Amino acid sequence: MVPTNKRAPRAAADALLSRVVFHDGRLVRRPDPKHALFSLAYLPVGFALALLRIFISLHVPRRLVRHAYRLTGIRLSVSDSPPPPLSRGTPGSLLVCNHRTSVDPIMVSIALGRPVTCVTYSMSRLSMAISPVPIVALTGDRGVDRARITALLESGRDVVVCPEGTTCREPCLLRFSALFAELTDRIVPVAVEAAQSTYYGSTARGWTAMDPCFFYMNPRPEYRVTFLPALRPEETCGSGGRSAVEVANHVQAVIAKVLGYECTGFTRKDKYMKLVGNDGSIADECDQNGKKLA
Repeated sequence: MVPTNKRAPRAAADALLSRVVFHDGRLVRRPDPKHALFSLAYLPVGFALALLRIFISLHVPRRLVRHAYRLTGIRLSVSDSPPPPLSRGTPGSLLVCNHRTSVDPIMVSIALGRPVTCVTYSMSRLSMAISPVPIVALTGDRGVDRARITALLESGRDVVVCPEGTTCREPCLLRFSALFAELTDRIVPVAVEAAQSTYYGSTARGWTAMDPCFFYMNPRPEYRVTFLPALRPEETCGSGGRSAVEVANHVQAVIAKVLGYECTGFTRKDKYMKLVGNDGSIADECDQNGKKLA
């Protein structure tokens, strides 16, 4: 037994026996008396600020949202040039990004300067209602999900997908699902990074419907979106003859290199087994159009 010593210094991350990858809870900082008091006292102000920012996301023209965000304290920085819009009648691009919070697709759309469609494994009705980005729910069935995403791309829409399947707070990337690599050769990796100072905009055990609200409640949150060059033909499945797993691992490595993150082999199932006690599988709660029923 190790005796408790409140005066003992906190162990550094690199001094732990194993790296912490998964953790839950809403508070970013350790809840000592000072930070706990601030978090509680700031709640009403933060909630009002979140409502204002959600209103801006829904009703302000997309080209002005970034500037309106800045006025409310959100800093959105965009690195490198976004992919240009494709000609009419051309299949859309698949924007493959890592997953930090539930507002990733919103920030990518604002940074891109044009509408996108998001496909995700789980999203509450509340999150769908306050999202300015159309959301299509995936079922976990590869055949059904492949058909849904392919139909979106063939309709000319740009589609945002997060192959990790769930968020990760630490500077790590979970294993990328290889499904996206089988759908198209027009793949654009996107690296996203979120900075939150008071509340985490993600949870596994809590009420996930409030994830966007908690992100927007932070006093001065930051988002950095980096558009990477589209995959060359020889790096894809169709033209390059690579396997889907090779393409997924390559995209994961490219994004990790830009962000300075570590690639891991952990999956959505690993996260939910550690934090919740289940495998994080998708319940049969979607209708034939991909909309959540509950």
